[in-house]
Amino acid sequence: LFLGGGSGIGMYLRFAAIEVVPINYNSRAMTWTLAGGCLAAFAGPEAGQAVVGKFGEGDATTNNLYYLGIFVVTACFNVAQILFVALIKFPPPPQMQISKQKDEIDERQDDELPAGEEQAQSNHETSFREFLSLLRQSDFLLPVAVGGLAWAIMAMPMSICRVAMMSLGYTPRQSLTVIECHFLGMYAP
Repeated sequence: LFLGGGSGIGMYLRFAAIEVVPINYNSRAMTWTLAGGCLAAFAGPEAGQAVVGKFGEGDATTNNLYYLGIFVVTACFNVAQILFVALIKFPPPPQMQISKQKDEIDERQDDELPAGEEQAQSNHETSFREFLSLLRQSDFLLPVAVGGLAWAIMAMPMSICRVAMMSLGYTPRQSLTVIECHFLGMYAP
């Protein structure tokens, strides 16, 4: 829950930073947000490494809770992120253009307006149908597929990188430095 929520929020902070400042401060907002990512490139892995094995004795082969500390630290970082984002006063969203389909549905509803719960049910069904039609559009499916593929191409090798490096004789410190440099490379440019 925390990892998904934190990832969902974290990936869009740089765009949110631009939206909440006057236009002449956009570059500064982006710079400060990415600078935070550069700090997090080291703070996250170092904090995770510091708590490995803190929930019990032994090593990963004898202790089922050996890596629990990493998940606890991740949850703490994500809760902090949620709290900080909650403090931001976002401007109201601009008026959305109403599609022709929505106009046609509204015109039909004006002719025969159901009362009370029937009206709410009708609006819910209309919203659900619009959502389903969005999911079927190639303008939606292609970016989702490409994004998922790109994430898998990056995440799969990086998730086993430390294990592979340690099996080749590198120390945990060296493999952690590689991960930190990878994270730094995501934000520094």
